[in-house]
Amino acid sequence: MQIFWRRLYLPLFLVTATASLVAQERRPPYTSPAAASPASVAAPLDYIVSAEDVLQMTVYDAADLDTVVRVSSAGQIDLPLLGTVTVAGRSIGQLQLWLALRYDEHYLQHAQVHLDVAEPHALAVTVMGAVEHPGVFQLLRPEPLTEVLTRAGSLSDQAGDDLLLTRRDHRAQRIEWRELQRAPENSPILRGGETISVPRAGLVYVLGEVVRPGGFPLNHNHPLTVLGLLALAQGLKPAAAVHAARLVAHNAAGRRNETRLDLARILRGRALDPALAAEDVLVVPQSGTKAGVLRGLDAVVAATVGIAIYHH
Repeated sequence: MQIFWRRLYLPLFLVTATASLVAQERRPPYTSPAAASPASVAAPLDYIVSAEDVLQMTVYDAADLDTVVRVSSAGQIDLPLLGTVTVAGRSIGQLQLWLALRYDEHYLQHAQVHLDVAEPHALAVTVMGAVEHPGVFQLLRPEPLTEVLTRAGSLSDQAGDDLLLTRRDHRAQRIEWRELQRAPENSPILRGGETISVPRAGLVYVLGEVVRPGGFPLNHNHPLTVLGLLALAQGLKPAAAVHAARLVAHNAAGRRNETRLDLARILRGRALDPALAAEDVLVVPQSGTKAGVLRGLDAVVAATVGIAIYHH
């Protein structure tokens, strides 16, 4: 009798083992949800789930439980077999462990749950103005202002000294860019709904006896002085009154101040080269004596050319 059962058990064992191997070969390989769904976001494990997040859940070896669901305004989602569960306020890492335990207790053995954020809730920050890549940036967590500006390509050379941060509740804060550079640890934290406006730098003007009069933009990376402005204007004309230039500026109260400048002393390094601010105007008048001499030289040259043409 024992021989009979041994002969019967051996074929049954071989059939069972073969079926198990075939089933393992046919089982599709596990693919991470991030690779399977390019639209999803590989959220960090400490990302805190909030209302309006769209979550993608993948349960290993239980494809029927995979789902994509939006978190309701009450912070809840409906999951296969588990029903309605509260997820808002928990991190992705906590939810993965908690959901795996719930499925493991009642339905699966050694359940493995993976969560991705298919669409983050409205943690959007708008960056506009003098940046390399203006646009709307999605945050997966609160971020410092400096990090968001880095994602926008940082400031362009035409950016002004200040930027304007407008919060979701319309509170506005003006921030000096150089202060952020000096102390990035004091950067305001953005939590979504903010707008960052980076205005272009103001203009300074030079008028009168220069080769190229007009307005020139300030550069926040390179403060502009009177000599720098003259260089942008391609220098002085021969008839410039270098001892009688005037700098017209406006103070904080908006009042106009006019300062006489001796460009000759500044050029020789014997006088301070003043720094310029937006809307400053440098006026270089014409020297009456030089102008008269130059007009006389022009007349002599014209007469000489005329005589040469006549004799020819």
